[in-house]
Amino acid sequence: EHDMLLHKICSKFMPLNLTKIFDESIRTMPKFDLLFIAVSKALVHGKPPEKMKQNPELLQIALENMVTLDQARKYGVFGTKKGRRGIPILESGTSTASKIKFPVMEASNTDGSNVVTAQSLGVTELVASVVNFFTVLQADAFVGVRGSTFSQDVMSVRYYRHLDRGGGSGDDDGGGENNFVVGPDGMRQLFGPAEPLPCK
Repeated sequence: EHDMLLHKICSKFMPLNLTKIFDESIRTMPKFDLLFIAVSKALVHGKPPEKMKQNPELLQIALENMVTLDQARKYGVFGTKKGRRGIPILESGTSTASKIKFPVMEASNTDGSNVVTAQSLGVTELVASVVNFFTVLQADAFVGVRGSTFSQDVMSVRYYRHLDRGGGSGDDDGGGENNFVVGPDGMRQLFGPAEPLPCK
């Protein structure tokens, strides 16, 4: 997403290239039948800010990330146009958020028939991020990006609620944690709570 590519401090601690994130994390993990990628398509596809246009290297990464995300959505991660099928992606956030209706809280709306949508409130992306958050809490494994507040929050909740041991059930006290973090130096498994954000 453009805002994170431009972040002066945190961008130094996170891999910026989506292809590199896929290569260094998913290729090294056990085979999964389905992947969920918590990213805002709107922010990846958005018009690059003027500040980014002054940095050709970042602009190139932003364009590559857009192509990589589009190919992964269409053919699966590591899939190709020529027929090699990749790992399919579950997309949920925005499409789910667009279907959510909120009851208007007023005395005359006792039956809940007066509702508003996330779109009419202008909070579709916010609601989508909440949907994404609770979806990834239940994942068999979570790969977060160092420097991401979203990743740090997910890893912390998974760790402290014991959801990071596979399956998202929270009942299993055994086994190793299934939280992983990707940084500029590659991916590693976390055995403990999420690390503090580098920009704090």
